[in-house]
Amino acid sequence: MGLLLPDFLEAHDKDRVEVYLYDYSPEDGTPTRQRILAAADQALSIKALSDQQAAEVIVKQEIDVLVDLHGLSQGARPAIFAARPAAIQAQYLGYIGTTGFPWIDYVITDQVAFPRALEPYFSEKPLMVEGSFIPLGPPPIRTVVRDRQACGLPQDRFVLAAMGNVYKIKPELFACWMRILQKHREAVLWLIDDNPVCTANLLAQAKNFSVDGQLIFGSRAPYGEFVGRLSHADVCLDSFPYNCGSTARDIVHAGVPYVSLAGKTMVSRMGASVLHALGLAECAVASIEAYEAIVGELLGSEVDRRRLRDGVGQAILTWKSQVDRVVGSVEARLGNLVFG
Repeated sequence: MGLLLPDFLEAHDKDRVEVYLYDYSPEDGTPTRQRILAAADQALSIKALSDQQAAEVIVKQEIDVLVDLHGLSQGARPAIFAARPAAIQAQYLGYIGTTGFPWIDYVITDQVAFPRALEPYFSEKPLMVEGSFIPLGPPPIRTVVRDRQACGLPQDRFVLAAMGNVYKIKPELFACWMRILQKHREAVLWLIDDNPVCTANLLAQAKNFSVDGQLIFGSRAPYGEFVGRLSHADVCLDSFPYNCGSTARDIVHAGVPYVSLAGKTMVSRMGASVLHALGLAECAVASIEAYEAIVGELLGSEVDRRRLRDGVGQAILTWKSQVDRVVGSVEARLGNLVFG
């Protein structure tokens, strides 16, 4: 989430919005953290305060809208919000689903990620932004990785990459990937070597499909190098039912097309949200059969791969307008709630 925030915060209209940050995260000394803090009109540490004390500080500062960036994720402090220190309270980015908390009024989302059919299952009302609720942001300064050999990849094979966290790999989708490899022996699947037990289990499952020789595992790398390596993939594969979030943005920044399966939940529609906003909706599909089919089509068509890669390249150029569009719509909708 931290990588998504700086550009979002910096894009606020300073004549219209004052940004206060209440910080209880650990000090990691990173440039990203410093940018986040510097983007605020005021940044206050509440690490040493109790939940009640923190809520009292927020009340004294007469905050109009308080946004929870943690939700139910690890390290969250929902008791601050339970004290109702602001008249309007919303959640954004940190938890992609409903909190179930009656003191959170809105979830900041978009029409692709949050179809109307989801409303009965959320305690929060949707506050829709224009474009994707996951802001694109500028391409990072990426480390130049000379060629595929430097990534441990074959030069003469078609590289499918699934670079999301391995805990997001479910049996049904993994079986789909294995069927793709069975049909396309010229392809390899590039995965993260995140956990030796998990890697062994994935290889064992691949052996059941007789494609274990087509799996390649790579180590994690610093952010710039990760994006640089990723640029050597031909097509990236999204996970399901928990889609890639910030990794989807990394894939776009690497200039690589990716295929996403959109489900019925907000967390399973993140990929579709990003793809629709960038004009690449054809890569967001609604069934595992369609997912398998479109990957197969891309494997068989260099023209389509090049067309989609060109589309991703054009989308990267729109990052500033994408961020401005999201932030401007958030400001407008929250402004309507505050001022009527």
